[in-house]
Amino acid sequence: MANRYSFILVCLALAAFSPAIAKEKIVRPTLFNQPMQRDGFHFQVAFGFGTGPTSRGVFHNMEIGGTFANGWTLAYNHVLIQTAGLGGQRDGDLDLIGGHLLQVKIPLYYQDIVAKFGIGPGGSHDQSDGLTAIFGPAWAYGIDVHMAVFDTSGITLGVTILHTIPKGQGHHMGFGLSMGYTWY
Repeated sequence: MANRYSFILVCLALAAFSPAIAKEKIVRPTLFNQPMQRDGFHFQVAFGFGTGPTSRGVFHNMEIGGTFANGWTLAYNHVLIQTAGLGGQRDGDLDLIGGHLLQVKIPLYYQDIVAKFGIGPGGSHDQSDGLTAIFGPAWAYGIDVHMAVFDTSGITLGVTILHTIPKGQGHHMGFGLSMGYTWY
């Protein structure tokens, strides 16, 4: 299983760093008819609501990385759904699910609609008596819609689906809706 994840990470990194892909400037239309410059430093922070069969609470998404001239982004992504301490925890809910992912973001036809996929280590937290991390693989995918405030940054609405398999706990997934701010 680990070899499969390693292979996928290497393929994503090679695709994002390929000189033929990364240097070619691609001009795409924007859905909201606002000028956007997707090239250089990338940072996003977003919060919202997350829910799933074993989680329900605050959804958090933070990304930091770089965007190439072609509009592709390679970033570190910290994504989670925090359930414990928020008043809505059901019996059997995990306190937190999340991951630390290597993420690739690719603009779809429009420059301001971006598909994202990330994979890396993750798991869950047991917060009943301090903080105990239970590790396992994690992956996430989704869509971000950017509404430019400036040509290099703007408000982002996101939909993310998060999966993790903490050791001994089986597969868990959550669905997050978020709003945040992104420097493209």
